Amino acid sequence: IIIRTSWLYSEYNENFMNKMLTLSTTRNIVKVVCDQIGSPTSALDLARAIITILDKGLTKYGIYNYCNNGIVSWFEFAKSIFKSKGIKTKVLAIKSTELNSVVKRPDYSVLECSKLKKDYNISIPDWKLSLNEIIELNDI
Repeated sequence: IIIRTSWLYSEYNENFMNKMLTLSTTRNIVKVVCDQIGSPTSALDLARAIITILDKGLTKYGIYNYCNNGIVSWFEFAKSIFKSKGIKTKVLAIKSTELNSVVKRPDYSVLECSKLKKDYNISIPDWKLSLNEIIELNDI
């Protein structure tokens, strides 16, 4: 089985959530792109899904997608992170072209997860609930 995911975050290591939390300690304003859309994925939820698959036994094989339910921009995700933590740092929406990045990121990276839900009866929570769980469980 291969499981593809996107916008993965946790309280550990470098990821978007931790970068936003770090930036909020040194900046009053953070600029975040508003034209890239995806589904944030809690590493904890992904781990739970993998454990569920293993517990049920590998009855089906192939390439599967897993990401939390819901669709959001990086800009909206950053605002939600700050809101969940009660952080007052202002988030300004910018276009991807304003970043001057050499890395080209997709405008839309939402993954279709119905095959995993069907084949392994996986329940996938909404990204907002999962974000709040990560923040509450780990007091980050």
